[in-house]
Amino acid sequence: MRVRTSGPVCCAASSATWNRASERDGEEAMKSYRVAYERDESGWWVATVRGVRGCHMQGRTVDEARRAAGRALEATAAARRLTHRPSAILSAADVGVSTGELHRILAASFPGLPASARARCEDTIRWHPLGARCREARGPRSVRDVSVALGIPQYRLNAIERGRLSEIHGDLARRYLRFLGMDTWVARWCRANRELAARAGLADVEGRAPRRSDAGPKRRSETREIGQR
Repeated sequence: MRVRTSGPVCCAASSATWNRASERDGEEAMKSYRVAYERDESGWWVATVRGVRGCHMQGRTVDEARRAAGRALEATAAARRLTHRPSAILSAADVGVSTGELHRILAASFPGLPASARARCEDTIRWHPLGARCREARGPRSVRDVSVALGIPQYRLNAIERGRLSEIHGDLARRYLRFLGMDTWVARWCRANRELAARAGLADVEGRAPRRSDAGPKRRSETREIGQR
């Protein structure tokens, strides 16, 4: 026998009206949804969020299903934000919810997936707006055109736009972002993603961009000359 009930669930969803203030300050609006709960043959409760296509979650109890529905709605809100504004800098809450849902899906679909692979999910989610912003700023120019103009290999520029951290060179990345006129935006992104920005060589652990200096390259050049002798 199937049992049905319904009730509200609240989640922190992004405002329907996009504006600079809400994007910059991470302001969120509370929105209510109606959720239908149905108990299946195995005894689990299935929560179906009305008005949100494909949003079905389950739990052993109604409360567990309600919490799962709330997490799903928050992840959906973050996904919609990126759909409408791919370069919107995500809040810590958005990153946490999106990463958690992605981990849950991966764990269910690929039980033997290494923890290192799941750990890269958060980096990918955090980097996505930066890559999207690069493509927006680059406009009709191809990666090859910019590569020729800057004298930077194409694969380095592609690595920046696609978030391949192992191939990103901090100095070259900063040159590319400066060329695109993204200094102010990147400073904001670095403050929101300090640890990742530091690993990519875009900022220090405090979120500040490193000072430009020619001392490093000169020392490397001198080292090569001594080795050649």
